[in-house]
Amino acid sequence: MGRFERLRRPFVALVALHSFGVGLALVFATSWGLAFGGFTGEEPFFARQGGVFHLLVATAYWVEFERYGRMDFMILAKGAAVVFLLASLALGAPPLLVGLSALGDGAMLVVALILRPRPREPS
Repeated sequence: MGRFERLRRPFVALVALHSFGVGLALVFATSWGLAFGGFTGEEPFFARQGGVFHLLVATAYWVEFERYGRMDFMILAKGAAVVFLLASLALGAPPLLVGLSALGDGAMLVVALILRPRPREPS
C-alpha cells in the first residue's frame, strides 16, 4: 500500500465536488458569477457552457478514479487550467477570481501529483 493511498479517494471526491459546485454556479448563477469575477457585458451562453463542462469534468475525475484507480485526467485538466488561467491573467483578465482560480487549481495539481498512483514496476 502506497504512503498516500488512503488520502486519494477523499481528495478526488473533494476536487470533483469543487468542480461540480463551480459547474452548478456557472449554470445557475451565471450573471452573479460573472459580476463577482469582475467580468462585465458578457453573454452568459459561454459561461453556462463552461459550467456544463465543469460538471462533465467532475464526473470524469470520479469515474476514472473509481474504475481505474487513476488520476491522469485530473492532472491533465488541472495543468491545462493553470496554464490557461495564468495566460489569461497575462493577457489582462480581471485578476481577482482568475488569480484565485489559478492558485486553487495549482494547489490541487500539486496535491494530485503527490497523491497519484505510481505505475508498478515489471516483475
